[in-house]
Amino acid sequence: MRVLSITKHLREQNWVAVFLDFLIVVVGVYMGLQMQEWSSKRAQNAEAAAYHERLAYEYAALSDTLKKHSEHYETYLRNGINLTALLLTVQEIDQGRANQLMNTSLFSIPPLKDPAVLDEMISAGKMGFIADPAQRTQLLNARYSLQFLGTYYEFLNDGLDQILPIVQRCTVIDEVQPLAENANIPEDLVTFHYDFTCMQSEPLMPALMSEWLQRLHGTRNLYIEANLEFERIAKKLQDLANKSR
Repeated sequence: MRVLSITKHLREQNWVAVFLDFLIVVVGVYMGLQMQEWSSKRAQNAEAAAYHERLAYEYAALSDTLKKHSEHYETYLRNGINLTALLLTVQEIDQGRANQLMNTSLFSIPPLKDPAVLDEMISAGKMGFIADPAQRTQLLNARYSLQFLGTYYEFLNDGLDQILPIVQRCTVIDEVQPLAENANIPEDLVTFHYDFTCMQSEPLMPALMSEWLQRLHGTRNLYIEANLEFERIAKKLQDLANKSR
């Protein structure tokens, strides 16, 4: 319609009208482009805010899990220290206490998986939504921290693999109750006890337990540091999500 108007005014050589029509067209196109850019920017901000929100939630959850794992490792470490002290004592061992410590010390916890939302952003080429390069680096470093914790899981299991054969040799099976047909399966399939005198007679046991405690101590400290790092990241991401809205 506007093109027809311009053509008419050109035939009439009404240059003022032509100029006004041209100005209207230019302004209309400009306003349309501006609206399109504003709409696109708004959509990008909304998508960035959504990613920040999801990342903040994910890193907060990872932080909580790391904290729980560090607390578990502290329990294993304390009980491992007390168990080692009992095995080194020359006095008669309190069997109940030693059993309790044995059942709550020789464990390792499977490592956490990489942050799923961050992996999604990397594979989708969306890391540009994290505008601050330092923040992007922090996220990637945190991802590597989780992978490094995975190597400590293997490190702990290597220590356990040296201790458990001795524990198995010093485990006495008391009984296994037969089951009638259709009988409920009991929670305790096998009744057994640990022969701590046997463990005390194993010359390598004190050294292996000492090495295990050192590995536990290092793992616990790494989990504490990772938890603090993830707490800071989660707070920063939540701030970014609030600003992007």
